[in-house]
Amino acid sequence: MAGSVRASGPMLVRPTGLAYEPLGIADAVRAELAPAIGPGESATLGCGFAHFEDCTFPWRLSYDECVYILEGRMELEMGDATLTAEAGDVVFLPEGSDVRYRFEGPCRLFYATYPADWARTREASDA
Repeated sequence: MAGSVRASGPMLVRPTGLAYEPLGIADAVRAELAPAIGPGESATLGCGFAHFEDCTFPWRLSYDECVYILEGRMELEMGDATLTAEAGDVVFLPEGSDVRYRFEGPCRLFYATYPADWARTREASDA
């Protein structure tokens, strides 16, 4: 995996070497992910980094996720409630959550998912 150094056992991930991929969010200034650990490295845990800027989009989680805000601010709308997370905050999103993400300005975050193949799990739940 790009940005990774692996011998046997533990694996070092250097975020600066990861490749960011567009998430496909319409009208976003930036919405991209840089997977660090995925199904190729772990059957159970996935993680990576994300950059978002000036975008709002709905999302249904078919997996558990923890998000650590590195820089900026993220708002989660859940029905009539809004949760605001800023740099240094951790947010847990359980499987089955229906949220609307809102990013005003730039935001960088680290995410961890269970299971590791969250994207495939999400696609299956959308079908």
